[in-house]
Amino acid sequence: MNLIKKLFTTSPKNIALGLKRRLNKNLFKFKYKNLNRFHNWNEIQNKLKINKSFDTFFKELQKSNTFNLILKKLNETSDKNIIEEATKIENNFFNFFGEEKEIYNPINWQKDFNLKSSSQENVSNKFYQEIKIRTPQTQNFQDYSFDIKVPWELSRLQHLYYLGHAFETTKSETYSKIFYDHVQSWAKQNKFLYGTNWICPMEVAIRAINLILAFNQFKFSKKIPSTFWQQLICILYDHAIYLESNFEKYDKTNNHYLSDLIGYFYLCLFFEETEHFKAKLPWVYNEILDEFDKQIQPDGTSYEGSTNYHRLVTEILWHFQNLCFSKKRYLDKTILEKFKKMQDFISDCTNANKELIQIGDNDSGKIVSPKISFAKEDTNKQEIIHYSNFGISIIKSNVKVIFRHPTYNQIQPSGHFHQDDLAVIFDFNSQPILVDCGSYLYTANKTWRNFMRSFENHNTFFIKEKNKDLKLEELFSLEKEEQADNEAIFENKKTITIKNHSTQSNFKNIKKQRTLTFNKFDKTIKIEDYIQSSKKFPQNLEVYWNFIFHPDLSFEKINTNIWGITLFDKPILQMKTNIAFEKSIGFYSPHYGKIEPCQKLTTKLELQTNSSVTKVEKNNLFYQNCALQIIFEPIRN
Repeated sequence: MNLIKKLFTTSPKNIALGLKRRLNKNLFKFKYKNLNRFHNWNEIQNKLKINKSFDTFFKELQKSNTFNLILKKLNETSDKNIIEEATKIENNFFNFFGEEKEIYNPINWQKDFNLKSSSQENVSNKFYQEIKIRTPQTQNFQDYSFDIKVPWELSRLQHLYYLGHAFETTKSETYSKIFYDHVQSWAKQNKFLYGTNWICPMEVAIRAINLILAFNQFKFSKKIPSTFWQQLICILYDHAIYLESNFEKYDKTNNHYLSDLIGYFYLCLFFEETEHFKAKLPWVYNEILDEFDKQIQPDGTSYEGSTNYHRLVTEILWHFQNLCFSKKRYLDKTILEKFKKMQDFISDCTNANKELIQIGDNDSGKIVSPKISFAKEDTNKQEIIHYSNFGISIIKSNVKVIFRHPTYNQIQPSGHFHQDDLAVIFDFNSQPILVDCGSYLYTANKTWRNFMRSFENHNTFFIKEKNKDLKLEELFSLEKEEQADNEAIFENKKTITIKNHSTQSNFKNIKKQRTLTFNKFDKTIKIEDYIQSSKKFPQNLEVYWNFIFHPDLSFEKINTNIWGITLFDKPILQMKTNIAFEKSIGFYSPHYGKIEPCQKLTTKLELQTNSSVTKVEKNNLFYQNCALQIIFEPIRN
């Protein structure tokens, strides 16, 4: 962002928080930069005033059952063959963003395995505050630069859970040996505060959680030496003091700060018998509650505008709730009701294939493995559900339809929103039809990043000047117009109708309106789009429409205004339109790091400069100011 613009758009509160963060980081740098290693047991024994031997301290940690409930529930959640998963890890196959990848020995914890090591800068001896995450300003779609999320994902150490569960199940020390080797290898390559894996506090917090859980799974191993446990406890202490000086607290906090806090909460409970961390527990407990009050809206949804980040913060609250229960610190009824609403939202946004429907960014993030599913059996008999704060309406039938509203408040961070105002997503008989395209990449390719979150990749319509591209410049901010919950929903015995409108920041006088009508009996979906202006339309403006289909689907053009939609050569739907569409290649990302080609239908209209409403020539069937009408109609067998 332009520096002058940034100065004028930054709130005084954010400036104050920024100065505080910088001061904390500078003091931390002055104190620890030259340490160049993890602390040892004698040092932390003095710092934490531990008046007991290591053996006594370790035995007390062995007796602690603080994390047993979390592990018990994770074990119940896992639907994978634990021995099979542990064997894959033994053979260096790791799950990355939902896909299995082979990582060659020796594991390099700081590199992106998608690139040759020789092409990557070695920053393992660089102090974390001096490392810049660089994204080339000019990239083509075929380019790929270092993706910091790859080493970060590996260094979350979430795979340790499967080794630990296999060890608890079989008592085989084979798994404790792999655990020992991996932690030793990671510590050797990631000395305290140096290298890629100390840049982001969220990553430090998530890693601490997974190390604490693994500690509790392996703490009764007969083969792991006492020196290793000393080392691991020191590593965890260093994670804790790092977080104390690097919390990601901004005016518009997000999932990062919540992750920092839940990681620190784990660490305070782990070191609870020391005065320093015991004294910190009330602060972090209350701070987590305050953040959930801030970030979770009255309808139970995350204010970040993303279903997948909502799932992540739901997981954070799950950890918090279970840890509080373990410590007999019972949560207020209000927070429990909010947690239920959060889970209900996930259930409502989960399709029949148990996949969370993508809205907004998706980096496939989670706190621990296995990934916890919060979707419950649907007992709500309502056919239409509206989440007024998040901005979606959901029609539940054998056709599941999601209508994305442009609802937005300036108190919300915009970094994980997409340009998806008025977009429609739907499934038919459990098969995704119109899809949200996902995210694919963040810093590895700026072009892909901004393309995937643009108007061009959502099932909506947008205005632009002829022969001029709409370019997004920033990676993690999005210019959005504030809009209240202005939807209109009508339901009768036959139909459900949803209406809303939005404006674009560059064309504030022009209103885009979409009406969706769902017929309960014949299961047709009708979409009608209108464009109106408070003034005459400027010259050289065009309106573009996109409809992006799941990769399993293909098309047959029946005539100018009818397309047949087939699933593996079986006709399932027809799409009838009042103006001609063209077929082109689209892109769909089911999870972070993966992209698949799919089919896309597009069209455009030129706005008439002598009018303030759109008109379509020979439009005898539809309203005169209806620019586009589409009907999705099931094929009758």
